[in-house]
Amino acid sequence: NPGVLEPDGFDFAIDPTRFAAPTAAATSTPTPTPTPTQTPTATAGPVIPTVPPLPTSADLTAWPFSLTGIAWPLDDTVITADLPVVASSGYSTTILSSNNIDRAPGAGAIADVAGSRILVSDSAVSDAFRSAVHAFSSGEVQSGVSDMSAAITRSALAQSGSTATVFATLDRAPLDGGTRLAETILSLQANPAIRLVGVATLLGTTSTPATVIDRPQAADRVSLMRQLLSAQTAEVQFASIASDPQVISSARRLELLALQSSGWSDKPTGWPVVVAKNLAASLKLRASIQVASTGDVNFLAAAAPLPIAVSNKLDQAVTVYVTVRPDTGLLTVAASQVELVIEPNSQASVMVPAQAVSNGVVGVTVSLVSKTGIPIGDTARARINVQAGWETPVVIIIAILVVGVFGAGLIRNILRLRQRRTTATEGSVE
Repeated sequence: NPGVLEPDGFDFAIDPTRFAAPTAAATSTPTPTPTPTQTPTATAGPVIPTVPPLPTSADLTAWPFSLTGIAWPLDDTVITADLPVVASSGYSTTILSSNNIDRAPGAGAIADVAGSRILVSDSAVSDAFRSAVHAFSSGEVQSGVSDMSAAITRSALAQSGSTATVFATLDRAPLDGGTRLAETILSLQANPAIRLVGVATLLGTTSTPATVIDRPQAADRVSLMRQLLSAQTAEVQFASIASDPQVISSARRLELLALQSSGWSDKPTGWPVVVAKNLAASLKLRASIQVASTGDVNFLAAAAPLPIAVSNKLDQAVTVYVTVRPDTGLLTVAASQVELVIEPNSQASVMVPAQAVSNGVVGVTVSLVSKTGIPIGDTARARINVQAGWETPVVIIIAILVVGVFGAGLIRNILRLRQRRTTATEGSVE
């Protein structure tokens, strides 16, 4: 993957009906009835509230923060090759566990790995910190704080210099009302040997050279993730045929990011099941545009259009280009691609001009592509029974039959007239 994946927008999920203005009746100002001693004054009409514009993705992600450019992978999951990718994605600092870094003795919390700045999370201190924060009782909190203080002391004694820097992280569990974060921090602040400082201050300290201890993911997990990324690329290409591609691609991107969540790290058996469902949904999505069922077609003219039907199971209109390729030269197709717009949840047909060269049966392949040439759906096969020029002898035969019918009728009328004249003459002679 060329970079760290991020959401590509939330605009598709913004419902305009949630931002509609209240009705005038609900917001109008009542008009008081004037007393006999008052002169009625003109009253204002209904108060029409000002409706703000719809928020954008930028509005939804805009909040005040002081630190930027920090990446925080899951503990002990990074290899050396990951850091250039993280840096190219706009992250200037990466948080790594001390178990993922090889540092010189006495090194502080800031390391440098081939030009990448690393904020090292002390694993022993972090473990004790997490235990204290998620403790059930105050006694467990104090036990965790004692373990944390001892780990901080050991780390500080190993560092050179009069001041040691130690950095710790929490896990990814939610910090709900049952956590003991405030109690843990207050207990640490009560220790005169420990001074809490902000991350910005820590980032300003001197870095020391280090290398990454590669902690690769399991091969089966990497394989599934590659399948997800490949499917996501195919979905973006497929979405280009839709009238609003982001409705498809942005929603699917969020589902992919959810599958990359660290919350799946402790569910090794459940994650592959959910991934399989996501991949199946991807295949179903990309199969929602298909050439309708084709069969044998009789082509009974020297030149005529071939009707091709395409179905669309999406909730929005799509634009595809239909291509028909004959297997042999018995039939030629003039247009290489014919544009077709299909409305949501419907089927539409397009007429592809064709010309017969000789009689016989020819197979054709019908395929769909996007404007940029990306294949859409599966190809379809059809058999065309070409009977070029059949209409000429048929027309001649019909003409002969018509002439024969009219001729026979004409001759019979003439014979009748002659017979009447003969009968009339014989009667006059008598």
